[in-house]
Amino acid sequence: MAIINSILCIDGSNQSLNFNGQYLTAGTFLTATDAPPANDVISYCLEVTDGTDDTGSSLSATTETFLSCYDCLVNNYTVISIDFCDGSYNNLLIDISQFGYIPSENDVLFMRLNNTTNFLIGCVQVTSIGQYSLNNYNLLLGDLYTIDEIIVSSFGTCDDCLFGLSAGTESTMCVICCPCTSGETITTVSPPHPKWTNLQGQTTILLDAIQLGGMNGLNS
Repeated sequence: MAIINSILCIDGSNQSLNFNGQYLTAGTFLTATDAPPANDVISYCLEVTDGTDDTGSSLSATTETFLSCYDCLVNNYTVISIDFCDGSYNNLLIDISQFGYIPSENDVLFMRLNNTTNFLIGCVQVTSIGQYSLNNYNLLLGDLYTIDEIIVSSFGTCDDCLFGLSAGTESTMCVICCPCTSGETITTVSPPHPKWTNLQGQTTILLDAIQLGGMNGLNS
């Protein structure tokens, strides 16, 4: 039975690790490979969680250590894949160093980014985090995007980013109609509701209030 003595930095999943003759303690951040280190071999980033060696593991530790998982991933060819929430662009690739932290799969952000041909802004969702060998990373260089600014980094879902949030029980209004489809003399309508922006940059629709004036208010 494999010994669970480390976790993969990209997703926190459990991983058995051959210490390769080294004395390693919990909290050490390092790379490990499943073949002799070379430009066509991925150097996986891990955090040691237990000092027990698993010599039966397919991954063997190298001697290089790092300050944190993020430090290790930045220095070992880690790429984030994102999709635009509105479906306009998919499988865009960004080096993890552009984020300044380790995002999680399904994180939703509002950002500006570019490459040599495109300037883009909008709601995006992280679809995957992957490590590459040096050779394969070099093949991606022309496709990598640069982040100009992460405007908001904490949306719950793509819909929250695209359409905003709502709060309260919706207020409705009764208006006189002629004719009414219901056969009555009045009908219920949904009036315009005011909006505000919270500290995370999310638009919140106040359903229990009615917007009276302004460009899109009740009296406009």
